[in-house]
Amino acid sequence: MIVKNIERKEDNTVSFQVCCDAAEFEKAVNSAYLKAKKNIYIPGFRKGKAPRAIIEGMYGSEVFYQDAMDELAPAAFDQGAKEGELNIVGAPAITDVKVTEDKGVEYSFSAEVYPAVTLGQYKGLEAERPEREITDEDIANELESARKRNARKVSADEREARMGDLANIDFDGFLNGERFDGGKSEGYELELGSNSFVPGFEEQIVGMKVGEEKDLDITFPQENCPSWTTSSPATTASTRSTSTRPTSARTSKSASTSRPTAPSAATSSRRPSTT
Repeated sequence: MIVKNIERKEDNTVSFQVCCDAAEFEKAVNSAYLKAKKNIYIPGFRKGKAPRAIIEGMYGSEVFYQDAMDELAPAAFDQGAKEGELNIVGAPAITDVKVTEDKGVEYSFSAEVYPAVTLGQYKGLEAERPEREITDEDIANELESARKRNARKVSADEREARMGDLANIDFDGFLNGERFDGGKSEGYELELGSNSFVPGFEEQIVGMKVGEEKDLDITFPQENCPSWTTSSPATTASTRSTSTRPTSARTSKSASTSRPTAPSAATSSRRPSTT
């Protein structure tokens, strides 16, 4: 095989031609005949037994050319890529293929290649590494974070709820004697002191015991007012909170004593007033 006309282009593509001589092409044509003859039936011959010359006489001398060119193409492309030292990306394309006058075959290929990269000066560069002083506070914060991640829950149904406990509560909210949307929940686990509820709610759960009911007066700040309230600066609602099931506190596995949590609570609003 002869490789010629290797041309690298600006769009990171390359084109080249590969010529296979008559002997190489003849070998490929005969291989194509041997693969195809088992399916060819010619009158006067058993299926698959017709000579190549008879088949070519009936269907033309070029009957096996296409299969032969398909068989030769991968080897021709690999030869071109090897001689051109091409770093090919993706699948190549055959842009042209033809049989030459001397009964050889010539391929024209096109393919994408990796772009040429020119490295700048990267050796001997210096960079300043920032140094951070680790304080005792940093260590304490990290230890506390690790303790919380590895904490376990311990039942605390024998005592009153405290800040830091996980209280399992039921609550039902009312405004002017009417239930409002989103104001009721059962089995809600609330961490007291997390400030995840309306201001004043968690503080009023503190001190409750399992099974205890309690009316809570809750004032919604203007920015947290539900859509059903008026446009007044704040809306106040009474809620009944009932502690119905034990709650637990998170305790560090490494702690020598466990910190229990508060009992669960349920709430049901009474008559809220609007301010």
